Amino acid sequence: MAEKLKKRNRKQILFVVGVIIVLVVLAIIASSIFTKKNLDNLKGALSDLNPFTPRANETEVNKSLNKTLGGGGITPTVETTEAEEVTYGSGKLRIVNWLSDSEFGKGYHTTFHWFGGTDGFDYYDSHYSTLFSPSGKKTKIISRITGYELRVDTRAINSLSTIYLELSLHSQSGGALSVSNVTNELRLSIDPNNKGWNFANKTLTLQQYNPSNTSESFPSYDVRDVIENDGGVIVLARLDGSYDSELPYAWFRVGFR
Repeated sequence: MAEKLKKRNRKQILFVVGVIIVLVVLAIIASSIFTKKNLDNLKGALSDLNPFTPRANETEVNKSLNKTLGGGGITPTVETTEAEEVTYGSGKLRIVNWLSDSEFGKGYHTTFHWFGGTDGFDYYDSHYSTLFSPSGKKTKIISRITGYELRVDTRAINSLSTIYLELSLHSQSGGALSVSNVTNELRLSIDPNNKGWNFANKTLTLQQYNPSNTSESFPSYDVRDVIENDGGVIVLARLDGSYDSELPYAWFRVGFR
């Protein structure tokens, strides 16, 4: 009798184990089907969010156009009857005022075309400031906007506004400065740090002018040509005589078009 009970219990245990195994297998299959379905849905959703994923009809159109143009995988620009909008790049122009008298050091000015820049004073601009050497002398170059003297002048990416520069000599005491036959140069550079600041799609010019005599004529320089062909150097009239501290002796304008 005990032996029969043992056999019956063993069969019941095996039956229960078998049922459990079947249920587990069915659960795994169902989970796999559900997971695959959701995974496919997730892939589809991510594909829709990806702006670089081609749609089926777009792919066929691009293949056809590439075949017509000789391949290469390049999507041609679609011509429209509307005027093409000019896209400008960022820019950085550095202007150094260099004198042969080493006691004056070098004056620096930088003009940026950058996101967030404006024609007025803004977060990206920097006021003129200087540190004097023991000589107490400095050459000064600034751009001037209403109420401000700027060492760094930042304008908008698409700005074509003129930058107005002033050159002067600056003494720590505030007194006049005397010089004798000093060589005076402007040294220009675009993208000195190789970071792509090249004023894309813009022509840059630099020209001296006299605000007190607008009829006085000065040569206009193409900044890129000066950098490429003349080492970025523009030779100015020599300085000779007495100059009031921070009173401009020359004015320049940087033009964009």
